[in-house]
Amino acid sequence: MSRPVLVTGVGPVRLIMAAELARYGPCVRMIDRLPTCTTQSCVLAIWSRTLELLDASGYADAFIATGLRVSAVRLYAGNRTLARVPFGAIAFSFNYLLMLLQSQTE
Repeated sequence: MSRPVLVTGVGPVRLIMAAELARYGPCVRMIDRLPTCTTQSCVLAIWSRTLELLDASGYADAFIATGLRVSAVRLYAGNRTLARVPFGAIAFSFNYLLMLLQSQTE
């Protein structure tokens, strides 16, 4: 017999955890101190390894359809380029950075 589970907080990690728990049977209830979803974001992107974990659970496609794939970034100090970081050589299934605001993932 499974017992009901209460998840406190509705950030991206807890949402995935609740979805995974629900998939395996327990009744899951989520509560948060805020009355609605946030419109502000602390997180701007999802990294390759996180996408792999989301994919293993069957959630990656929804995130990818909403986000923007970034193949490289440039780092600046004023007008001077410090570095260009390409993601194509990353040895993960998802060799890009997915720009997706935390407010969109929630």
